Amino acid sequence: MADSQAWIAYDFGKVKTVSNITINEVGAVGNKVTSFKLQYDNNGTWTDMFTGTSIPGTAINVTPIQTQKVRFFITGAQTNNPQIAEVVIR
Repeated sequence: MADSQAWIAYDFGKVKTVSNITINEVGAVGNKVTSFKLQYDNNGTWTDMFTGTSIPGTAINVTPIQTQKVRFFITGAQTNNPQIAEVVIR
């Protein structure tokens, strides 16, 4: 993972409003992810709604958007196996 990228996409099955996302890494130490993007599907194109350099463990507020799909895209990590405990999309 240190030189690769990983992602997971969430499909809600219908269009909904997304205004905040909470991500938590596994373990008390965390901070294995060094860069990431939150993206939404914009008519077949993944569009950035947030970029970060560490997982805050609190809600990330974004400009509300209407979409059916959201993607959490890890673009950098300290180790080859960053572990995500939870992703909450509201």
